[in-house]
Formats: sequence, C-alpha cells, structure tokens
Amino acid sequence: MGRVLWSLRVLGAGRRPADNPHSLLQHDLLLKHWSRLGQLSAAGWDSVYPADLSALDGLERSMQGLRGAREDVALGPCFKCVLSMRAFAVDAMPTCLGIVEFKRTGQSWSPVDAGRSQDIEKTAQGEAELQVALNAASLAESAERCTACGWPPGVLIGGDADSVRAALTKGYSCSPAFRERMRPLFSRGNVWIHATRIPGKINVADGPSRHRAPTQAEIEGSCECLNAAYAALLREAMERGRSVFSRGSRREGKDEGRAEGRHTEA
Repeated sequence: MGRVLWSLRVLGAGRRPADNPHSLLQHDLLLKHWSRLGQLSAAGWDSVYPADLSALDGLERSMQGLRGAREDVALGPCFKCVLSMRAFAVDAMPTCLGIVEFKRTGQSWSPVDAGRSQDIEKTAQGEAELQVALNAASLAESAERCTACGWPPGVLIGGDADSVRAALTKGYSCSPAFRERMRPLFSRGNVWIHATRIPGKINVADGPSRHRAPTQAEIEGSCECLNAAYAALLREAMERGRSVFSRGSRREGKDEGRAEGRHTEA
C-alpha cells in the first residue's frame, strides 16, 4: 500500500488537479481499501481477508502502468489564460446556494448584478459550500482552451469556507462526500480553478444565499479580495513567462555554441 501511495504522489507531482489520472481523487477504490485495512488491522492482522490483499496487489499492478513524462508537469496558466478567466463570489446555507458573477474592467472586478439564489434540499453546510463553488466553476467549462499554452479556461472563485478552498486547490479531499461531488468536474478537466478567501462578513454572495440584497460593504469587500487575488495571478503569470523565455534563450545559446564548436572542428 505504501508503494502504491508513493507512486501516485511522485507521478502526480506538478500536474494540474483537474484531469490528472495520478490524483487520489481518481482512485477512490484504493482509499476505501486503505480505510478498511486500517480498521481491521487495529484488531489484528488476522482479521484482514486474502481478498483485500489480492485487491491491493491488483491496484499496485495498475499503478505500475501509469507513467509520467516531463511534458506532463504543468508550468501554470499563461498571462493570456489569466486575462480571460471568469470570477465569482459564492456562499451557501444548508438549503440555499448563492452565486454572484463579476465582470472585469482593466484589472478590477465588479459584480454583474445582485446575484442569484438556488434552493436545494437540506444538506450539510460544508457540502453545500462545495457544491455552490463547483456550480460556479462549471459555468466556465464551455469556453475554449487557451491557444497560447493549451490550458483549459480559468475561473476565480471567492468564498469563506476554508475546507472548500483547500479541496479545490488540491483537487482532493479526505472527505468521501467531498470527493464524490468533486470527481465529475475534476475528471472532465475542462476548467482550472483558483480559489481565494472572502471573509463571511464581506462576502457579497451572503446576500443571495439568504434571499436578500447584498450590502455596499459586502460589494466593496468582495471586490477588494478578488482584485488582490487577480493581481497576484497576473504577477505570477508574468514571472512564469519571463522564466520560460529565459530558459529558452539559454537553451538556444547552448545549441548555437555546440553548433559553432562542431563547425570549428570540421
């Protein structure tokens, strides 16, 4: 089991959380066996059935068939990706989801409208917070992939649920209920998500999740949080672009040096 988990960790390093065959999100059977063996072993390994060990052996063989290449490692979205991303503020109550979409003018975001509400069957607070974020992310799936770097369309999502933000960032959660909700969107790989924190007291989506209009303080606070996160994404994309260009220039210089050396020897 340790070898299997280590293989997935190594092969999955550096890849996008979405559309990643090495992600533990795609290996729920492995996690279920891990949990079962952990529970049984507490009472003594004699309680572990041969069928469990055989299943783990089959999983390890399937892991050995997974291969990773340097080209698979994601460098991150380019500047064009960040410029074309959409943004949302989200919040939820156990029986209602709230989403507020934002529009960009220059490098600043502002709400498109007062947002929209969606009544749902009563569910756990954390799962409702995750579901509304996934619903917002799915709204960006229909856009085309970036013609410059091939990344899927991006979406900036602000909310006040820390566990949800962590799950969206990692593309994984230790909660089986979270994994079940995340798997469809992340398996399709049609969107990349950057989740940022908007404190509950200034979250503009708090209004529609409670069937009320947002306050001016919530609008201004949410804009400030999204603007800060977006500015950081732009800086990272610019730095990444300069770094890639610099490596390419050094590589070209080395190639030219080798060519000149061969020419001199000839």
